Amino acid sequence: MTPPRYYDERREHGMRRARAGKRGYPDTYLPLARERGVRQLGAFDPALKQYDNAYRAGEPVFQDPETGRRWTEARRAALRHVLAVIAGTRSAGHLVLRGSAAMQAWVGDAARDPGDLDFVVTPATITSDSVAARNLLADITAGLHATPGAGLRPEDTAESAIWTYERADGRRLVIPFGAAGHPDGTVQVDVVFGEELPIPPEPITVLGLQTPILAATAGLSLAWKLMWLATDMYPQGKDLYDAVLLAEHTTVDLTLVRNLLRPELGTEADDFGPESVLGWTYVDWRNFTDEYPGTEGTSAQWLSRLSSALTRP
Repeated sequence: MTPPRYYDERREHGMRRARAGKRGYPDTYLPLARERGVRQLGAFDPALKQYDNAYRAGEPVFQDPETGRRWTEARRAALRHVLAVIAGTRSAGHLVLRGSAAMQAWVGDAARDPGDLDFVVTPATITSDSVAARNLLADITAGLHATPGAGLRPEDTAESAIWTYERADGRRLVIPFGAAGHPDGTVQVDVVFGEELPIPPEPITVLGLQTPILAATAGLSLAWKLMWLATDMYPQGKDLYDAVLLAEHTTVDLTLVRNLLRPELGTEADDFGPESVLGWTYVDWRNFTDEYPGTEGTSAQWLSRLSSALTRP
């Protein structure tokens, strides 16, 4: 699959190498300080498309495997600590986990190593500009200040709006962490408002926590992934990767998928089926493989794999 005609590879490469704090980038764009032996490019993020340069810090790739292992373990510890803090807040009952952190509960080591915690706020009637939303975000930040740990620096938390052009908009918090023996890093927390949950959440255990966390079901997660791949202006490689793993793990109600697609596609949604994914002409696979260079296969091959998985009874 080739990039859209408006794609300028040279310009894109330069933009993805920007340092933190550069004008036109979101405050939450916080890549690692440049060091020898570490390769990190910014990753285009459609959630930030209100910015001139809609990037988040991509996954770092370490030349020294041991340094990479220590850094990954430190980030997992930071993620675990943030999730434990959030689970202990007064607002925990309003937060439903989805995304890469939940994926590990279903597909194990095949899941992408999570770098973020992605939450949907319930009920969907809580809007991003409401007092309830401000209180919820304040609960998270207050909890992190009151319960330090895992090298996190909550006093340096950056915040930005996400999905501002969508019905379900939200906020992003990026919390730095650091420790001796490896470069600093960040933990990202996305909180989205106005997203309906057509299937009730279920408790799961993730990241080694003993406390169960409410999470979107695997089936609903797959339905969302299919919706994003079919309707987003900038379909993401990470969503294709996750969708394949989910489709090979669970089944999805195609009626649910069609209902999710209908607001964007109209009556065309009624024709959606396993063969439909083969007609998707572009997925941003390059961004994904830059972050996860060990991923084998082309986007076309992964779409074929997704189509096959969706035909399972």
